[in-house]
Amino acid sequence: MDILEFASELFVRMGPNEQAWAATMMKYLKACGHEFATADSLRWRFANALSHYQVLVCLINAEMAKIIDSFPGPPTYPVLDETTPIPFRNYTNMHNSVGHVQDGPSIYLQSWCPLCFGGSHTSGLGVSTIACIDANFQIKCNSTEMMEDDRAVPGEDDAVEPGMNVPNLVLDTCGNSFIAADGDRIKASTQQFDDTRLMALLCHHDIALYVANMRTAGEKQFYAFAPIVALFKELPEWWTVGILYDIACQIH
Repeated sequence: MDILEFASELFVRMGPNEQAWAATMMKYLKACGHEFATADSLRWRFANALSHYQVLVCLINAEMAKIIDSFPGPPTYPVLDETTPIPFRNYTNMHNSVGHVQDGPSIYLQSWCPLCFGGSHTSGLGVSTIACIDANFQIKCNSTEMMEDDRAVPGEDDAVEPGMNVPNLVLDTCGNSFIAADGDRIKASTQQFDDTRLMALLCHHDIALYVANMRTAGEKQFYAFAPIVALFKELPEWWTVGILYDIACQIH
């Protein structure tokens, strides 16, 4: 099963070639003293096994998608005002308003990942669940004001240099984007983009549970604490969470 999984991942990233794979394996095994009686026996068996394995993976993914799609979303609560008769008012506190129950995660977490938060919560690693957190400094969201200002600039920016197919405005904006993307140029970056970096907390199924917009330079500690605190608010007090972070020593 491990070999089939490896081959499936390999063939996603390079041209599938079952014949070359089988020939390589047969040559390697022959050097180790294991020779096949029939030349193509491994190739046929490998091709059939890989085909059945990939079909099985597709069936599992489809079944999991069906389970997740059928999972109920966050609960809705009645709108209360002064006109609601007192005997018929439904009162909720902060503990229940997020769908939090005493013996399990909140509806919010269950709706995002039923595998992590919707079933039995046992783990051989001594924790109730595992999450990872990290910053991404490559994601950019163009500044709306910058775009509007660019569109409003008349005159020289509309000119086209000889031999070029785009106006000067486009070339200048492209050049500025390289400066803005430079992490050492904070002012230029925030002028060019509304968002320049994000901190995200994911469950171990790669589902983003919380995403924070980092508004300052560097990977400050509070950007890591914020999503962790938000996660704990949606979990029972008795849960233990394993957090993976590349600089976890800074927030130990």
